Amino acid sequence: MEAIEAYIGTSSEVSLTTLTGKTKQLDLATTKGDILYHDGSSLKRLPRGTDGYMLASDPTDGLKYIAPTSGGTVTNVSGVTANGFTATITNPTTTPSIAISTGVTGIVKGNGTSASAAIQGTDYYAPSGTDVSVSDGGT
Repeated sequence: MEAIEAYIGTSSEVSLTTLTGKTKQLDLATTKGDILYHDGSSLKRLPRGTDGYMLASDPTDGLKYIAPTSGGTVTNVSGVTANGFTATITNPTTTPSIAISTGVTGIVKGNGTSASAAIQGTDYYAPSGTDVSVSDGGT
């Protein structure tokens, strides 16, 4: 059996050293919701946070739970007319409503980045009164 020297500090810092220099893995998470992370020098255990709090990165503590900030307001919303689409904004500085429309009339075609009018005979076939459908025996 190999001897292990272990130190568990007050901030859940865990240091392990074997007498032969081998690495040992231990189950360091002790409670449901524990997070194990490395703070740059050692492995640390972060207990589960308060309900409703979120995990944040902190330059001093590494990781910590913080209360989410509330509020936030929209100060201005604008839309750009581009690639065949128009954005219309109602109430841009309070509770905005955004409507997206296109000025394209007829059949619309798109290429993944924009929309434009489809061209009869090129992008689609418009049947005439003399055409016979395949279901009626036509070919």
